[in-house]
Amino acid sequence: MPSPNEILAELKKVKYPGFTRDIVSFGIIKDIEVAYAGVTVSLTMASAKPEVVEKIVADVKATVAAMAGVPAVNVQLEQPAATAPRAAAGVAQPRN
Repeated sequence: MPSPNEILAELKKVKYPGFTRDIVSFGIIKDIEVAYAGVTVSLTMASAKPEVVEKIVADVKATVAAMAGVPAVNVQLEQPAATAPRAAAGVAQPRN
């Protein structure tokens, strides 16, 4: 079974659709978990089109599945944490 670093090295070969950069350099890979049952790759996709997400998921599965000793591949999609809206700067708050 490959290590998380070996899997990450292979995922650097997966290009982001429409770009020359890979998905690792875009910061999409959040976590790689290696277990006896298989490999789980967690992806964080900000605001990509559904067809782009599907292509990346398919490419990740194919790339990791092609590695020796990987019995199964699971890809989890996680939404990035939403940033809390900030109070408007410079607006005086009423005092009681």
